[in-house]
Amino acid sequence: MVSAADGGMIQIEVQATFYDGLGNRVVHNWSKLLSCSLIQGENYREMKGAISIWILTENIFPTEVTEEVILKFRISCPEADLELKADSYILVVQLKNWKGHGTLNPAAERWIRLFREGRDIDLHHPPKYLDDEVMRMALDVMKGFARDRLEFVRYEREMKRRRMNEWEDDYLNGQLEAERQAKEAALAAKEAALVAMEQERQAKDAALVAKDAAL
Repeated sequence: MVSAADGGMIQIEVQATFYDGLGNRVVHNWSKLLSCSLIQGENYREMKGAISIWILTENIFPTEVTEEVILKFRISCPEADLELKADSYILVVQLKNWKGHGTLNPAAERWIRLFREGRDIDLHHPPKYLDDEVMRMALDVMKGFARDRLEFVRYEREMKRRRMNEWEDDYLNGQLEAERQAKEAALAAKEAALVAMEQERQAKDAALVAKDAAL
């Protein structure tokens, strides 16, 4: 996970297998990323963007549904051609659908070739198509992972820790809300009991007044 130039968050996930529920996981992770872009006390106007990029070696959509390599999912109304938050979206890259050199724009194609062919690339003597500043930075990261796998383990642990903290926060917030509702229910029951006691007292007083009047 990295920060964009405007302060928004960009999450990159590489998924090697497809399983039932992957689409829900994609949406869930992106929604969590978006919700974390606004910290407590900030105004909604300060909400930053959230981009979730999923690199898939196995298609989430079969080719009979779509043969697109890159799919962009947004918060939008297609009928009116309107977007609620243009800087927040999910980008799904289906590597299997790439048909070869020249079928996409050069920037996207370099990344797709890197993910498709990365296992066989000589990191110290990369092919010419990776010879630009951005791709060299990507290769440096790959060299770092190859040189010291511990960095990858640390990254995984950090991501797990963040997810656990998010889940714990959700659980605690749920517990606090349940306690608040229980207290409100108890207070309402107490107030109802007091009203009933007052009504009973008034009825007894009225009965005594009626009895005295009869005498």
